[in-house]
Amino acid sequence: TDFFVNLILLGGSSVGKSALVKRYLNQQFNSEYKPTGLEQLSTQIKVGGATATMQIWDIGGTRIDMGKKIMDVCNIFLFCFSVIDEGSFEQIKSLFLSLQHYRGSNVFMCLVGCKADLRNSDSVSEQRITQFTTEMKELEYRETSAKTNDRVADIFNFSLIFAYKQYIYRQKSIQE
Repeated sequence: TDFFVNLILLGGSSVGKSALVKRYLNQQFNSEYKPTGLEQLSTQIKVGGATATMQIWDIGGTRIDMGKKIMDVCNIFLFCFSVIDEGSFEQIKSLFLSLQHYRGSNVFMCLVGCKADLRNSDSVSEQRITQFTTEMKELEYRETSAKTNDRVADIFNFSLIFAYKQYIYRQKSIQE
């Protein structure tokens, strides 16, 4: 292993965090909701000629108290909400704002809209999402569907590219 990635998925219950992880790691989707307490998964991935070990932390609901020590070592934060649940969007906005102290040049944060396959006229508007990400400056947004496997890998790969760039930067610093 050349470098490590510690990724945490945060968001309300049943927004699709676990489904996203299972689709990414195992190419599986289960439509039955099973509450997650705390699950740690790991995988190794080749990125630009280097090997990354990715630790994925899936915390059920918004049990932030459970994840404080984990968040201290994470360099990737995925803030997940369901695009069909206004309440989950408001909840993740509040959670994101409460965790601003984790932001920094070595940390990647991304807002993730889950269940995009269910998007309809009552869904969280793209305008509201864009307004929030713009206000939060440099907050990336990605929309995905674990059910249809639409852009699932993109979310994790985008995160890995950030971590890989950090790894390359550290390598160059060591050599200088």
